[in-house]
Amino acid sequence: MRKLQLASLTLLFTLVGLTQARATGDSVTVLSYLDTIFIQNDSIFGKYFMHRVAPKQTLYSLCRFYGLKTTQLQELNPALKVRMIQVDELLKVPISAKLIRVTELPKNRASFTPVFYEVKPSEGLLNISRNYFGIKPEKLMKLNGMTSPELKLGQLLLLGWVPLDIFSKKVETPAIIVADKNVSASKANPTSTKTPPNISSTKAPITETSPKSTEKDKAIIKATITEAVAKVEKEEAKTNTPASNKEKFEVASTFLKRNNEQGAAFWHKELKGSKGLYVLHKSAAVGSIISITNPMFNTTIYAKVAGTIPANTYPDDIKVIVSPEVAAKLGAKDAKFFTRISYLK
Repeated sequence: MRKLQLASLTLLFTLVGLTQARATGDSVTVLSYLDTIFIQNDSIFGKYFMHRVAPKQTLYSLCRFYGLKTTQLQELNPALKVRMIQVDELLKVPISAKLIRVTELPKNRASFTPVFYEVKPSEGLLNISRNYFGIKPEKLMKLNGMTSPELKLGQLLLLGWVPLDIFSKKVETPAIIVADKNVSASKANPTSTKTPPNISSTKAPITETSPKSTEKDKAIIKATITEAVAKVEKEEAKTNTPASNKEKFEVASTFLKRNNEQGAAFWHKELKGSKGLYVLHKSAAVGSIISITNPMFNTTIYAKVAGTIPANTYPDDIKVIVSPEVAAKLGAKDAKFFTRISYLK
């Protein structure tokens, strides 16, 4: 089972589907009409949404569905450069505003998934409609049944619909799965405690809209993914290098407590070839810089923390999971090797 949340409209696909407390999807049906896309906007990443990985979904099946290469998905989600994909994790998927059908409830509802945007602080209707998504304000008001352009913080705006066959060549209509009663609204939608309006019962007139995607749509998808990855790689080249990471660590060490430990490091040889100085650690803050030394060669590398080490996944003696590039720079030949670690907190 799975849940999906859509984040910003700057990128274009990362991966799963989620709707209130209802979950659908497997390794075949990655995204269905029961899912809701919540788009987010990032200054570097662009427009994207979050996919929650469901059981039986694999890196390959997700990439195939969303039209991504595995290296592109890893670039957009650095933790995948360090470890394998995991059930229930959230992955960024880039999406383009050009793919949204700005229309009222489609007649063929089972061929579409709705797209929402959550109003952030200081955002107005004009800024969201025109600057973010290229939609006329009056059209967005009509779509949401608004009589005033006034917006409230946290308000969910229906932007339109995305045809499911944009992502996959074949639209499959899954059976409705009973809601997971153990999942709260806030867990189903990590960025908002609100749930989308019941658009299935809206009084808006039904519109005849073809769900068929075109070659132009496919080209938009490919271009959006390429642009998103290029932006991330460019930012990575500037901000996540041995020299820049060392400088950040030294600056942060002047006002944060230094924690030292030693123990085993581990890297996944099956990920060999992926680029990036990333690690997973149990205690270090995500996004912070960590110092790792291989005493055998007296080599030290400064890397960015991409996430925490998943519980019950690795032996207790493993202190840090490192990316293949970190392992290579430390001179590690074996998958498991001894290290000395310093992190700031």
